[in-house]
Formats: sequence, structure tokens, C-alpha cells
Amino acid sequence: MESASVTVAADLSAKIITLCSKYFVNVAHARGEIERLKEQLKSLETTLRQANHLLEHPNSQSLSASRELNDPLQKCQTELQRLRDQLEPNTKQKAMRRFGLRAAKWPFSRGDVEAVIASLVEYREAITAILQIDQTRLLLDINQRIDDLSLQSAENRSTDLKPHFIIPFPRDPDFVDRPALRGWLDEQYNASPARRLALVGMGGFGKSQIAIEFAYRVHIASPETNVFWVHGGTEAKFEESYRSLANALKLPDRHDPDTNVLALVRDWLQRAEAPPWLIILDNADEMETFFPSKSQSEEDGREPLASYLPKTGNGKIIITSRNRSVAEKLTGSHKAIQEVPTMDGSEALKILENKLSQDIEQDAAIDLARALNFIPLAVNQAAAYINRRAPRVSIRSYLDEFRQSEKKKKSLLNRDAGDLRRREDVSNSVVVTWQVTFEQIQLERPTAVNLLLLMSFFQPQNIPEFMLSGYNFDTSDFEDMTFDNDEELDEESDEESDEESDEESEYDYLDEDLEDDLDVLRGYSLIRLSTTSGLCDMHALVQFCTKVWLLESNGNNFSRLKSLFLSLGAKHFPEGVFGTRETCQLLFPHIKPLMDEEPTDEPGILNWYELSRKASFYLKAIGAYVAAESTAQKALDSSKRLLGNEHHRTLGFMYLLSSAYQQQSRFDEAELLLSQVVETSKRVKGDEHPKTLERMSHFILLYQMQYKYAEVESLLVEMIEKSKRIWGDEHPKTLKYMMRLVFPYISQNRHAEAERICLQATGISKRILGEEHPQTLYGLTLLADTYEGQGRLAEAELLVTQVLETRKKVLGDDHPDTLYDLSLLADTYEGQGRLAEAELLVTQVMEAKKRTLGDEHPNVLIAVKHLAAILQKQGRLIEAESLYAQVVETSKKMLGDEHPDTLGAMVFLFYAYQMQGRLTEAESLCVQVLQTRKRVLGDEHITTLTAMANLAYIYREQGRFNDALELLRDAVSRLVQIAGPGNEETVCEVETLRRWEQDQTWDISTQEELKT
Repeated sequence: MESASVTVAADLSAKIITLCSKYFVNVAHARGEIERLKEQLKSLETTLRQANHLLEHPNSQSLSASRELNDPLQKCQTELQRLRDQLEPNTKQKAMRRFGLRAAKWPFSRGDVEAVIASLVEYREAITAILQIDQTRLLLDINQRIDDLSLQSAENRSTDLKPHFIIPFPRDPDFVDRPALRGWLDEQYNASPARRLALVGMGGFGKSQIAIEFAYRVHIASPETNVFWVHGGTEAKFEESYRSLANALKLPDRHDPDTNVLALVRDWLQRAEAPPWLIILDNADEMETFFPSKSQSEEDGREPLASYLPKTGNGKIIITSRNRSVAEKLTGSHKAIQEVPTMDGSEALKILENKLSQDIEQDAAIDLARALNFIPLAVNQAAAYINRRAPRVSIRSYLDEFRQSEKKKKSLLNRDAGDLRRREDVSNSVVVTWQVTFEQIQLERPTAVNLLLLMSFFQPQNIPEFMLSGYNFDTSDFEDMTFDNDEELDEESDEESDEESDEESEYDYLDEDLEDDLDVLRGYSLIRLSTTSGLCDMHALVQFCTKVWLLESNGNNFSRLKSLFLSLGAKHFPEGVFGTRETCQLLFPHIKPLMDEEPTDEPGILNWYELSRKASFYLKAIGAYVAAESTAQKALDSSKRLLGNEHHRTLGFMYLLSSAYQQQSRFDEAELLLSQVVETSKRVKGDEHPKTLERMSHFILLYQMQYKYAEVESLLVEMIEKSKRIWGDEHPKTLKYMMRLVFPYISQNRHAEAERICLQATGISKRILGEEHPQTLYGLTLLADTYEGQGRLAEAELLVTQVLETRKKVLGDDHPDTLYDLSLLADTYEGQGRLAEAELLVTQVMEAKKRTLGDEHPNVLIAVKHLAAILQKQGRLIEAESLYAQVVETSKKMLGDEHPDTLGAMVFLFYAYQMQGRLTEAESLCVQVLQTRKRVLGDEHITTLTAMANLAYIYREQGRFNDALELLRDAVSRLVQIAGPGNEETVCEVETLRRWEQDQTWDISTQEELKT
């Protein structure tokens, strides 16, 4: 019978006593039963410790009866393990109000407790009876030794002063040096006055391996130094290590039953005359082991284990711990602590090179190390797996298998290959290694485990603390955590008229315990603070193993926490309007995976709809039109299936999908969807319902993008009349529709009508809403637009300058409306020939848009084109060409080769070539644009016709007068028919054709002057 088996049973007894103490605090009605069970467990633990002491006796090999302990001890251990499993929180979470032991339910009836106590008494008595025979024999032996004691020489009372090297693990020949950690250890060990140092980090990060290597290096460099290894995992293992030290040092009285061996070893190490020593205290993870609670200390009558670590003397202690709080308390200083992170890429690669028996493919090895987050234990176990299955398994095939599925990943990370430098009772599986930590936190602070589980659903990097709420509620509360707004909001987020409620949701506040829970997780190195305030990071493998543990221990809570994550995403993800870009950018990587998985429960599906709506708005706002389409399509399919074709939410997703279509120039598909939305709204709500009118307004932008100004005008006139009937002549919605009528008027060169209706609407808006209301300012901007279009540049400049001052005061310098007014002011400067001032303003607009939208947003590219045009007018043709080329390249990447914005940018580049006389390049580019527009938009589209006119100009400059005249006649004929004779583009091309027909040698510069 080995003493290790007895130690395991004794440790189990101690852990169950600790669990009972926690239940004693939380469960009032069963305290009597719990106290009786604790008393029996303490008696059993004492018996087992005595048995262990007996088996460790130098003469234990001669004890025969103790070999019969196997059977009762095995039964006892099985009973204790069953008892622990029933008491541990991870198997009883369904019976708890929270996820941890808070408000826990005692799992046993009075009869159950009586049965358990009876079994424990039976095992204790059986073990005691077996031991009595050998105890008698040992007593006789002890008496004989006492008789011989007076005859022993003084040598037997002295300690063994020769140096000892007691490290229970061999040196790793494949150890990979980590210079930063080695340097810190060397410096602290040799130069620092601190007597205690600590390596802190997650299990599997290499703390113990670093300590083993350091111990061997100290032994080689200083053979006279005693090097001792002390196991700090449990009190029993600590005591066992100290007894081994006492025996190795041959300390006097070490076998005396009344001697406190822990104090004996400590006192010897603290002696000034003791030789130099180094202690590696490994796996000092649990606070309760070294610093038990006051009640526990008083109950046991023992000194804290930490008190037996030497505080003086000629030596140092290096501690390895997963728990920063324990390390700080043992060392007494955070300065004496070094966090052990994951390896860097080269170090992880070196492990594979050292461990693998096959030649390695560098790229595959780097990819594998990265997939394993550069975690030493994970890389080691992968190498062991590959070695065992070589040559059938290579690095690349292992990586493919690892990435194949969550199930495969779990299987690979669960494998235990064994390691001579890890204790036999410690798993080498990555999953199991970390589950030990999870269970430890579960006992210490259950709410921190809940937080860890919630964080495992985020992406590993930049987890926002403001989203970490709600995790400490009753599991039953999750069912009601729906942040969906089922109101019929406007489909366009910037047109929502309902004010946000000031009423605070019960879930709005951050949990009071959040900071404490984060501290616990940081202390165990499970998370780390990002360099950006308010953000946390986790290792992807930690997240994966956390979810594996939760699924295995409580699948219901896994689903509930995933639902919580979805509800938090729906609540916190912004609408995608101005001022929320940075928050959207931060949160989108976290919520993106949620878009691909439709929930099955009602609260979940409603949260998913809300999140899909917001995400689609955001994707459209950043120019990611294909992704916006995909998101809207998935939500629409679901909404049709679950809610029906006429539900307002279904109609909202139809609008979002049509909006994504029109941004991709898929106008027919967009119009078909919008028509269905409007027809359904008319049928369900009526022709003049406000919601029907709002949905009709979506056609305005669709028509404008197709240059269908007559249709825009007709639609707006109809809407103005209906709005007057619904809300009245001076209602803000009526005024808004009147103001929007300005655009088709200006586009058709009807500036006087545009000015008249703008003055009328703006005058009413000033009186009703006030001079600083956004709608009033919008009207004044439109009025300045009409002045600029009529060449009344001084008036336009004065008006837009006044509006700008108010915009900046009310909205801020970077608001889109402020930037639009700045661009308009730049236009007035440009028209007056003040090109340097115009350039300054447009540069300011461009930089502000880059700050708020990113360098590659379509609206940023518009500002870049504007700047290039001003440079071109200043004769800085090379600079202008460079900017145009940049816009073309970015548009192709972001929008595609055939998007209207890409083709429009190519037209500007064509002008740059043309002005430099590079006619061949200009012709090639123009032909490319023309052919693409014909294919995508059709022969009759207005932009196709303007491309024909541009090609005609090139022909004329090349001296191909007949080709130029014929092509321009064709373009003008169609423009008059399609766009109308009053269209600005039509007027320009008609005048150009008239001059060409009068004088076929008319120079292109005259045409450019006319355009200007």
C-alpha cells in the first residue's frame, strides 16, 4: 500500500470539509446535519493522516498488515469522490439561484446524511483495526530505539550539512529559452533584496518548466547551494515535501510524533549558519491553502501554511502560481512578481523544431503555433500527437484537423501525452489543465466564473467592459432579456421621430461586482487589460476551453449565456448614424458571428432581428453593400417565415434589402422590392397613413440615383399634397418634403422655382421650429445651393457662412451636415477663382471625413475627387491625376469594377489624361467606361450618354471631326429624350453640338469653358 493513495483520500476529506463549510454559511436549515458530517470527515482525515505517517516510516516495508488497507481504502475513496461530486457547484448549478454557491441548496436529505455518516464510520473503523497490528509493532521498535538513543553518537543528532539537490523532475533537453523571463529571474535572484519571487500565469504557460530549468542552472553554477522542490497544491502535499526535506537534511527530532515538522524545517532554513538554499514552491494556487479564513484557522487550531515559509536566512523562494493574489500575498510585493505570458512566435516554433522527429515545414509550423495561441503546453501536446502518428500525420494535416470543427478541436486539446516534467496527478491535457482553474474560481468567486463564461462568447481581442452586464442575474431572468424595439420605427435610422426613453432598463447598469470579478480573472491570467482603456483581451483557446467546460457541466446555462450575449449585442450596438462609427467598429467583430445563426427561441429571434437591423444600417453606412444585403436577406427570409409577408418588421427588412440593392446599382430589383413595400402598406394601413407616406419617400433617392428627376418631382408633389392633408401645411414633415423638391428643380436647371419653394419652406421652418433647428438650417443650405447654381456666388457664400457658424455650434465641426456646408462654401470660393481658399476647405473636409468614416469610405472618396478637381484647376495636373488614380483603385476594391462610383472616378481620371494631352490613354479609359455603362445600366442611361459625349470630345481633339460630330449628335438626341431639354447636362451638350455644327474646328477649350 503506497502512502500516495492514502494522501489522495485525506486530501479529498479536506476538500469536502471546505465545501461543507461553504454550505454551512449559505444553508441555514441543514446546519446541524452539515456539522455532524464535518465531524465525521475530520475524524476520517485524522485517521488517514496517521495511516500516511505510519506508511512513511523508515520501517514501513516490514509492516505486513497495512498491505490489507487496499480494499477498505478504495471503497472509502470512491465514497468520498461521490460525495465531492454531489457537493461541487459545477454539478449542482441547476439548483442554485445564481451560477455559483450563492444561495446554494443542500443536496442531501437527513436520511442521506445518516447513510453517508454510517459509511464513513465503517471505513474509519476498518482502517483503524488494520493499522493497530502494525502500530503495536512500531511502538516496540520505537521503544528499542529509545533504549539505543543514549548510545548513539553526536553525529546522529546533527544535521546533514552536505548540499542537496531535490528536484523531482529531470531537466528537459528540449527546453526552449525565453530570454526575457530568464533575464528577469537572474536579475531578481542575484541582485534583488527580495527573498521571494513569483512566476504567475495560466496553467500550461510554462511556469514550472522555467522554474525547473532555473533550478538546474543554479545547481550547476553554485553546487554548494541546496535546491529544494516543495509542492504547494494542497496542505498535505506541502507537508509531505517538508517531511522529505527534513529526512534529507536529517533534522533532529523529525520522527518525534510531537514535533511540528513544518516549523522544524522552517527554523533550520532561517538559521544564519545554514548553507545557501533555494526553494521552488510550485503550484501555490489556492488562497485557502496558505491563508485560511479566520474561522477555519480557529476551527483547525493550526497556523496558516504561509507561516512555515522561511522569512530570513541564507536563501530565496521562487513561487509558481496561477493566482496573482496568492503570489502577491506570499511575496509581499507586486514588484517581485513576473507574469509568464504565452511564447512569441520564434519560441513556439523552436518547441516544434526540438520536439518533432520529422522535418518541419516552416509556414505550416508558424500557422500551427499561431492557431495554438503560442501556448507552450498546447504546442508540446500537438508535437507529441504528431510524433505518435507520423508519418501519417504532419504539421499541416494536424492543423487542418484542428480547424475542421469544434468537436475535432476539443478532441485534440483533450489528449494527454504525458510529460516527465509534470506531476503524475496533473493532467497534460490543455482542456483539463484549465478546467482545474475554472473549478477553483467557481469555489472562490462564482460570479467571476459567470463573467468568464460570458466573455468567452466575444472575440478574443478588445472585449468592451461596458457590454459585460447581466451575467449575475437569476438564470430565470434571461428569458425576459429582450432589447428588441417592436415599435414601427422608420426604416431609415436618421428619420426616427420617436424620442428615446429616459427610463433606465434594469439591465443598464454595470454589475456592482464587475471590477472585483475582473480582478479575479486578471489574477488568474485568464484575461488581460488591453492597451485601450475599458477593453479586455483573452486567449482564443481559453475561450474555447471555457465553453467546452460550460457545455459539459451545464448545457442549459451555456444556452442562456449565449442568449444573454445576443441580447447585449442588440442593446449596445448603435444605429450606425453619425458619432457612433468607433463604437460600431469596436463591436461589429463581436456581433458578426451572431448574424449567421438564427435563434430558435422567441426572445432570441427578436433580439436577432434588432441586431440584424442595426448591423445592416451600419454596413450600408460604411459602404459594405454586399454584406448589408446578406444581413438584410437572412433577416427578411426569417421574418417572412415567422411573422408573415405583411408584418411591419418584414417590410422594414424589405426596405433594407432594397437600399442595399440600389447602392449596388441594381435598381430594378430595388424598385420591385420598394413597390411591394408601398403596395402592402397601402393595403394594410391605407394610402395616406403616415407610415405609407414614409415608405413612398424611399423612392426619391432611388429615382435620383437614376437621374429620373421628373419622377422625383412627381412623387414629391404627390407626397406634399398628402402630407398637407395628414399633418397640415406647416408641419415639419410637409416642410421636409417641400425642401426635398429643390433637388429635382436644380437638376433640371429650374433654379428660380427651386429658390421660391426653398424660401417658402425655410420661412415657415424659422417661424415654427426656430432659426437653429436642423430642418431650418437644412433649408438655408438648400437656398445657398440655389444661389450657387444661379452664379450668385457672393450671396451663396454669405448665407452658407452664417449657416456654418450655427452648424458648428449645434452639431460640431465633424458632423456630416457641417462638412456638407464646408464643401458648399468651397464651391463658392472655387466659382470666384479663390482656389487656394477652396483647396484649404476641401482638405479640411477630407481629413474630417477620414477621421469619422475611415480612409476608404465612398463619402471620403467624393472629398478626394473634389480636392483633385481644385488642384486640376490650379494646373497641378500630376497631383490631380495621382488623387484620381487613388480614388479609382479604392473604389474598385471597395465597390467593384462596375459600380457607378468607380466608373465616375474613372471619368475624372479621363479628364486628367485629356488635359495633359494623353489622348490615347484618355480614349482607352473612356471606351472602357462607356462599354461598362452600356452593359450595366443600358444604352439609354444618362451616364451612358455623357460617356458617349466624352468620347466624342476625344475624337475631336484627335482630329476625327466626323466621328466626333456623329457620336455627339446621337448622344444629344437621346439626352433630350431621356433627361429632358431642361436638364443641365442636356443644355450643355446641346450648346456644344450647335457650335460644332457651326464651326467644325471649334476648340475643346471652348467647350471646357462652357462647362465651367
